[in-house]
Amino acid sequence: PEKPSLMRSLMAVPLGAAAQPVGVLVVADHQQVGRFTPEDLEMLSRFAALATVALENAQLYQTARLGARFERLRSHISSTVTASRSVREFCEKLLEEISLAFGYRYLSIDLLEGGGVGEWIPSAQEDPDWMQADSHLDQMVCVPLKARGQVLGVLGVESNSEAPLGQSDLGQLEAIAEAVSFALENILLVETLEKR
Repeated sequence: PEKPSLMRSLMAVPLGAAAQPVGVLVVADHQQVGRFTPEDLEMLSRFAALATVALENAQLYQTARLGARFERLRSHISSTVTASRSVREFCEKLLEEISLAFGYRYLSIDLLEGGGVGEWIPSAQEDPDWMQADSHLDQMVCVPLKARGQVLGVLGVESNSEAPLGQSDLGQLEAIAEAVSFALENILLVETLEKR
């Protein structure tokens, strides 16, 4: 077997602001010692500065897209409440809207009473409370749907290793839950009053 070649020359510069680097840009030469000059390092530093701007722009664009998705969801929530004749119909339409806006495939809303906090489950099989309904789903993010301090239910997203869930999904679902909880409270109140 061939031995791995050692780096004979290396340059590395940080990506991002000096106070908050987001990565390192590395260039290596496996053949020549002293390959890089101060001018090469200066050029790499300039390239890293441009790459940092590109990364920051991509993050700003992603943030703007996410904000637009939330605004669309909020506008759809009010029309969904108005058009729904039952809590079940509201929840079904809401799940469809969330799926369209954020790309989640496996969503659920479970209505309940009690307290709770959001939870990210990186490996559902290791969670003692998890019951597997579908063998290819092995990750879940659950967040409470709360209005005025009362837990109304749980919003959950399931996925698999091909589309892994992470901490960012927990934050995103918490924001979605906050946006929909008062609408859910209203439709629950209307349904309760209609049953009287």
